[in-house]
Amino acid sequence: MLQTVMIELLEDCVSKHKSYCDSKNVNDGDSFLNYVREGFIATASSLRNCISTIFTHLPKTFIRERNYEDGVALMTLLDSFESFLFQTSLVGEELKEAYLLEGKFEFLTRVNVNIATFLHFKRESVRFLRTLMSALDELDLPTCSKDSIEEFCYRMATLIFCIASSAYKLQSVKMYPMKLLVIDEAAQLRECESLIPLQVPSIKHTVLLGDECQLPAFVTSKVASYF
Repeated sequence: MLQTVMIELLEDCVSKHKSYCDSKNVNDGDSFLNYVREGFIATASSLRNCISTIFTHLPKTFIRERNYEDGVALMTLLDSFESFLFQTSLVGEELKEAYLLEGKFEFLTRVNVNIATFLHFKRESVRFLRTLMSALDELDLPTCSKDSIEEFCYRMATLIFCIASSAYKLQSVKMYPMKLLVIDEAAQLRECESLIPLQVPSIKHTVLLGDECQLPAFVTSKVASYF
């Protein structure tokens, strides 16, 4: 998962960078800051898209308000972190030392403002990422299969738009009970077709919208015209 990739980058960047340098045969010290920047941008961009997609297409009642707020806070934090990485005079060797000596007293007594700010962003980002990971694990999210996603969408939907003839699908899927049926352009709908959405088990009330002065329902099939 993207959250795991970002956490590994923030917590174990030194060893990952060393492996990268060994494989590319580049100088360890000169490239560390660029490695952090490039890795952060690549991961943060995908992570933002993922969070945005989840929060855009899933109802708040399912995600829960607290998780939504944490997600928004994380995205804001990632934006600030990225700006900080590129707008300050960070030094690669100092940044690397911060990773290696973080938490040790002798390091904390001489840390400069830039490194202190970096460590703050790092810790807060990891904290929000872990919180969000834990929260998403508790949700009953669908797998990547089409059937699983379709079933999930039906189950979570509180408003469904469809044509009358396709409403037969709603009779066999698990979903939130629909109590109100609204049929638009009802004057152009044949009586037999209107029975299809009316068969949805949980419907309690039906509203028909239409103009009796409009053209009535008509059949364009040449084959059907013989019957």
